[in-house]
Amino acid sequence: MNKKERLTRYSVPFNGDLSLMEEVFQTGKIYEVYFAAPREYDLSRQDPSSERFSRNKISTLLKLAAPHKIRTNLLFNSPLLSMRDTKKEIRYVHSIKAQLSSVTIADPYQIAKFRKAFPGLKIEASVIMNLDNYAKIRKILDYGIDVVNCPIDLNRNGSELKKIASLKRSHPGFMIKLLANDECFYGCPFKPYHYFFQDMQELQRIIPPDRDRNDDFGHTCMAASLDFTELVKRPFIRPEDIGFYRRNGYGDIFKLCNRMNETPVLRKKILAYLDEEYDGDLLDIIRLPRRSATLYCVNKSFPRSFIRTVTNCDKSGCRTCTYCKKTGRAVFKRIKA
Repeated sequence: MNKKERLTRYSVPFNGDLSLMEEVFQTGKIYEVYFAAPREYDLSRQDPSSERFSRNKISTLLKLAAPHKIRTNLLFNSPLLSMRDTKKEIRYVHSIKAQLSSVTIADPYQIAKFRKAFPGLKIEASVIMNLDNYAKIRKILDYGIDVVNCPIDLNRNGSELKKIASLKRSHPGFMIKLLANDECFYGCPFKPYHYFFQDMQELQRIIPPDRDRNDDFGHTCMAASLDFTELVKRPFIRPEDIGFYRRNGYGDIFKLCNRMNETPVLRKKILAYLDEEYDGDLLDIIRLPRRSATLYCVNKSFPRSFIRTVTNCDKSGCRTCTYCKKTGRAVFKRIKA
């Protein structure tokens, strides 16, 4: 194992396929696996009809992780956790806490409760908590958070990530987790509301009369645009750029998504990041909210300057700057259906 492999910490999702987890655990490159509780205890906004995450499967997953010293992270990231009766879910966490490393929550009102209930576990702040700057993160660390899952827009803000990393001096043990391959667009005003609307719909079983019953509130967003410039601005981290973030101290853990992917898709994503390179269509591993069969992104065509340029850009000159436009034209191709 070379130095690059030792230094990179990857957090991968459990999609219900134990054989895939066994395969990637054996690479020796996985730092953490994150997962939802079984359906009857789930507070992670997963598909309520899913049978992927049974109690027996979670028990087996924890046993598979232990010999490899892989950390285990349970998602309790409902943003409306305070509105729920969580007694049975808390009992479930107690039943597995000896094999658990951390719990991720999205409701800041629940930090003290989880800190008190699980003094031996690390408490993580979910991306949904939207801790998008130094001031918010400094305050949340004082309340007892150990790991912050940063909102994806911060992936393109090197100066703010550097300020956030400076908090490690006053908060030993604090870690920054960056979500590398989320599908959303930069600066999307709808994103925070997706989480709350989905959770409220599930919590109260309310469907507004003017909405389709199958609408998950997830596609009323910027996804309608396939403009090459906007596609380049999406705050993804390519496999090749992981080292840049690591060397600059911008992130400690790199999280891959998502746990509802089918195994062939998720395997391709994980292996690309473990190799820290991908020779193919970048949309295979960093998908669009709405997949386009006529769009192809040539990953190897990104300029060497790309990640340094976009993380140092303050986004104030987009009307006159042509960097993203030129890059978009270089990497995106339309193919005939």
